[in-house]
Amino acid sequence: MTTRHIDYLDRLVNTVNGNPRFRVHFTDGSSALTQSDAAWTYGLTNRENTENDVEVTFTKSGRISDLRPVKS
Repeated sequence: MTTRHIDYLDRLVNTVNGNPRFRVHFTDGSSALTQSDAAWTYGLTNRENTENDVEVTFTKSGRISDLRPVKS
């Protein structure tokens, strides 16, 4: 798990099951895709996530498996 700050989001085509997908761009210049059909992606665009630092967990293949705001 690493702490990052979201710079911007690219909304991608839905998954085969109709769930949202995003490419998340971080302020450090890196980016990653969200894991397919992950329930947490529905709240990704909330200001709680986009205006604060977030804790990000990546899969072995580099996709984001979990993302949650850092609690102060």
